[in-house]
Amino acid sequence: MSAGPESPLLAAVDYPDHDVALAMAQPLLMNASDPNATRLVEGAGVEGGGVGVKGGGVGVEDGKSALHLACARGYADIAELLIHRGARVTPRETAAATGEAVQVLRNASKIEKVHYNRRYIQDAQGQPVTRDDTNGVPWTKVNEFIRLAHFDFEKVKQLCQDTPALLNTRASWDELAVEAGAHVGRVPIASWLADRGAAISTCTAVLLGMEEKVKEAIAADPLCLHERGAHDIAILSYTAWGNPQTAIAEQLLKAGAKVDTRSFSMTTLHLAASKGYTDLATLLLEHGADINATYQSKGVATTPLAAAIKAKQAEMEQLLRARGARA
Repeated sequence: MSAGPESPLLAAVDYPDHDVALAMAQPLLMNASDPNATRLVEGAGVEGGGVGVKGGGVGVEDGKSALHLACARGYADIAELLIHRGARVTPRETAAATGEAVQVLRNASKIEKVHYNRRYIQDAQGQPVTRDDTNGVPWTKVNEFIRLAHFDFEKVKQLCQDTPALLNTRASWDELAVEAGAHVGRVPIASWLADRGAAISTCTAVLLGMEEKVKEAIAADPLCLHERGAHDIAILSYTAWGNPQTAIAEQLLKAGAKVDTRSFSMTTLHLAASKGYTDLATLLLEHGADINATYQSKGVATTPLAAAIKAKQAEMEQLLRARGARA
């Protein structure tokens, strides 16, 4: 996602059409493209032709960061996403900012920053994990294994048994197989991989209902509340991604997790509503969840009540209507 000679993120955030720029930047940033990527400095690069290389080429080789380029275009939402994913704010970006991006940089300290210090440190039993991005396995095989971990349990078991080194290898889009299973709510796949020693992030521990491990993580590092799973999925969302994890949701909320944080534009209440998790929804509402929060689904603003109705969750519909929800 950051392939050279220059990261594709740089072209994405500097695209002259804002909507297209955002549509390209989001998947790149949500899949491990380096938020601090910079243009090549003039004269740097590799031998040959092309943009940003020695011996000729076209384009600007000025060392500007992705954040600098987005701010210069006035792309406030892209600037906020970059900072959220870890982009550094320097005086150079501040000086270049235009339009609404100026205010984003002024409020940079208030933007939630992703935190991954506990992502690869231990397995489900608390044993240290040493992770290698390839373990000598070809990338094509690694990526195929992680792709299958989203849905094909039998092939995952076979491949893992044939090539055990796949267990803690990471796909080129920054995802372990156990994280792939977790982020689509495939509890049996994630649990099976966890039992075999896969690294367990706090997000995965939430999905698997590991209450004590989540409690230990919060005590050891309160910033784990800002941990994100694959594709930038918020930790609170994992309480509704598979089985309902109401007790863990309460732990996270009491520790300071934001109740209306979003994953793929949806709040955790949207997720709970669509799955009929009434206890979880009740807890979220008690902690101030916006009952009429919306996200765009096929061009339509969708509330939690609308999500419940669409999913034919009658009990959830009754609960939300009793609380004053709008469809």
